Amino acid sequence: MIMKSKSSVVDWFLILAIGAAWGASFLFIKVAAPVVGPITLVATRLFIASLLLVPIFVRFEQLRNLKHHFFPLIFLGIFNASIPFLLFSYSALSINAGTMSVLNGTTPLFAFMISIVWLKLSFNWTQLIGISIGILGLIIFVGFESLQFSTFPLFLCLLAAFLYAFCSNYIYKLEHLEPTYIACMTLLIGTIIFSPLTILEGRSSFNFSPEVLWSVFLLGFLCTGLAYIGFVIL
Repeated sequence: MIMKSKSSVVDWFLILAIGAAWGASFLFIKVAAPVVGPITLVATRLFIASLLLVPIFVRFEQLRNLKHHFFPLIFLGIFNASIPFLLFSYSALSINAGTMSVLNGTTPLFAFMISIVWLKLSFNWTQLIGISIGILGLIIFVGFESLQFSTFPLFLCLLAAFLYAFCSNYIYKLEHLEPTYIACMTLLIGTIIFSPLTILEGRSSFNFSPEVLWSVFLLGFLCTGLAYIGFVIL
């Protein structure tokens, strides 16, 4: 995400809240993905988030004007929601939540570099040092010895982080749209695009434990829906 030059207490609170929600999301993904299946988990995650947020934040007249900014929202629905969610869900089959959390922590670093190259923002040593300290803090918190180094899942996580970073810069160019509208329509379009793909997993039973069901629900509502609103506002 791109930090504005004028930070406020609300901005920093949102950063901490989003960080906590996204950190918890990897625990929920690790619990649910092996049981539910990566594709079904992503589709359900998107559905829950959009079902809860779209009726609250999206107005009917905005839907009528959807054609005027359809491509940007399609782009975000695919590359800022569906694909990154799927990459992390598949990674959860091979590596632990701590490793995914650390790799997701590279998102601000990617966003920082992309903003310099694409948006021509000035290089800022303070931001770079702050981002680096944040990543190091994640590694220390998780514990280096608990990190799992499996090449392909690591690549998937880094690709997901890069997509988040790219889309955060892309969102910066959509200042004419309301942040909540961007977030809600991104999730809704992601749901519409991704839901038909659940047939690929061919799941015939949905008799899951309460732990798995709660993980899926909290992943969709808290870690996706509410966190997305804060992410776009920033």
